[in-house]
Amino acid sequence: MKKIISLIIAFTIGIMGFAQNQNYEYVGSFGMPYFSVNFGGASPLSADSFGDFIDAFRPTASVEIGTWVTPVYGFSVVGRGFFNTTGSYTFFDESNVIANAKVNMSNFFGGYKGAPRRVEVVAVPGFGWGHGYGKPVTHHNTLNYNLGGELNVNLGKARAAQINFKPTVTWLTYDNFYNLNRTRAIFVCEVGFTYKFKNHRVNSHNFVTNDYRYSQADYDALQAKLNEALNKEPVVKEVVTERVVEKQVETPIPTFVGKTFITFDLNSDVLSPTEHAKIVEFSKQIKDNMVVHIVGSADSGTGTESRNTTLAENRAKAVKDVLIYELNVPASTFRLSTSFDAGNSVQTSRAAVLTIEEFDVD
Repeated sequence: MKKIISLIIAFTIGIMGFAQNQNYEYVGSFGMPYFSVNFGGASPLSADSFGDFIDAFRPTASVEIGTWVTPVYGFSVVGRGFFNTTGSYTFFDESNVIANAKVNMSNFFGGYKGAPRRVEVVAVPGFGWGHGYGKPVTHHNTLNYNLGGELNVNLGKARAAQINFKPTVTWLTYDNFYNLNRTRAIFVCEVGFTYKFKNHRVNSHNFVTNDYRYSQADYDALQAKLNEALNKEPVVKEVVTERVVEKQVETPIPTFVGKTFITFDLNSDVLSPTEHAKIVEFSKQIKDNMVVHIVGSADSGTGTESRNTTLAENRAKAVKDVLIYELNVPASTFRLSTSFDAGNSVQTSRAAVLTIEEFDVD
């Protein structure tokens, strides 16, 4: 039995070391708690035959409260009651309370990918206290040793609930089951339902992975370097004095090159052949370092303000499209705007005003 306990302790320490390198969000001191209700039966493993084993099978019920500290490692406490195992006159003939370590073998070997698998296998070693009640068996207390497993099926999209199948072998330090248990080992098999409480720190019923890729060892090494740097005497190698020199940058002043009016019919943004030819002729003046201002205009004396604004924009765009798509003038050359009555007359107000300015570049 000492070898079994030593193996359990060594295995648990190994799992805890492995779990420290998992990348998941911190869930707080209480981990990911859960509650389980289980029902099943138990029978002694020392029965003389399979028939005796079945005849000695007695019902059990248990509740379990536990938490997962990491996706691999957790612990729980189970309270279990045995019915009709000794012929006593109490509701429970026997009971035990077991403290379990829990190891999610699926996550241990396969890693945790950010959500529980639909089906998981868990190893459950533990030990605790047992008690027998009433006549004809005298009251007694004993240590119990537990070695079992779980087959858990996660339910739902959030996987907050589980159906559990829990086979367990428990060693007792007293006889029970009408003295059939000469080896004092019993087989307990229960089916349960588990609900995993939501952890509001990560807003989930299960662990949430993160994008960090550094282990505790990496953090410790970085902290050691930081402490060394903080405790190190500063070394001044050279003092450099910089003088700021202010330099005035002149803003280039544009030079006027030319202007023309491209007129449109009343309530129209369609170019006539005559006005189209005027654009082609005017474009011959456009060279590098020049900016072309196109002011779309409309007559404020007719139409609504909304209609005139749209009409002025479309007139400016019509002129720009000819310059860009037909005459290959770069799009960055243009500055577009709109204005009502830009020419101060009915005729020129139904127009797009083109102005060319040149900037000197050294």
